[in-house]
Amino acid sequence: MGTSSLNSRHGSRGGLQQLPSNTSDFQSGDPTTLQLVFAHASKSFGQWEIKGLVKNTGNDSISFLTVIATIYDSNMKIIDTEQGYATVSGSDNTIDPGVSKPFDIFFSADQLGATPAFFKLGYNWQ
Repeated sequence: MGTSSLNSRHGSRGGLQQLPSNTSDFQSGDPTTLQLVFAHASKSFGQWEIKGLVKNTGNDSISFLTVIATIYDSNMKIIDTEQGYATVSGSDNTIDPGVSKPFDIFFSADQLGATPAFFKLGYNWQ
């Protein structure tokens, strides 16, 4: 299975366009372990938020899943990298097989020095 199922819902989201994740954007280069259910970017009061939902499609539990957003300007230059954890509460850090968890990533548009146009997601876990 390639990354197409993970990125089947990418596109323009609240002014930022989501770019497809590559195999190298996954821990150990394994895109079959996670499915991106959705991702949505929105801006409010100078603060961007990328929120979404990921599902563990593997056979083992995932601990401490970190979702990394790489932010690009309109020229595809990286202007920021931020991260957030997939968790329901601060101490709920495990995603069992078949279970989905939300994530939130925040970054300030005023501190970037360029206008964000695209984002791409990557994933690390233990």
